[in-house]
Amino acid sequence: MSIQEKPRCQKGFTLVELMVALVIGLLIVFGATQLFVSTKVSFNRMGELAERQESLRYFVDVVSLDIRSSGVENISDDNSGELELGYTTRTEDPYCVSGGDLVKVKYSYLGGEVLVDYDCGSGWAGAQPIVSGLEDADFIYVDSDGYVQVSLRFSPGLGDSVDDRSFEFLVANRESVTR
Repeated sequence: MSIQEKPRCQKGFTLVELMVALVIGLLIVFGATQLFVSTKVSFNRMGELAERQESLRYFVDVVSLDIRSSGVENISDDNSGELELGYTTRTEDPYCVSGGDLVKVKYSYLGGEVLVDYDCGSGWAGAQPIVSGLEDADFIYVDSDGYVQVSLRFSPGLGDSVDDRSFEFLVANRESVTR
């Protein structure tokens, strides 16, 4: 009696096939990780830009209102990042919630922040930060034209160029425009 040999059946994968599958799996995991990291960086960057835009928008609104409504004879800058505005007609002002009429508002740059302080007739209330994360801020009053030039430069963020961080705007005083 002769025993016939049965054909051999493959039972599993060869070492080469396992290594190829492992490399393909690692490439897929590496690609997914790269996608996650780049998405996270983009998300963080968008958050920084949104915060910067919100700060800048609020700052422009507040400073513009204060400069426009101040008395033309009561605007002074000291060329060191400080702007002082005086008022004669600003009553029932949001700065003066405890009563009194707004007499002066002072903006100053100190330690990466623009601070605002106000006087409602009883002395300065105490400076409060209005925008932070700055590298520089400057206020220049151009008396001959009656406007204030405001320059801000934010601290560097992810991939910011100097142009992306610098903002400059002009605000005309209402009294000086009509004279």
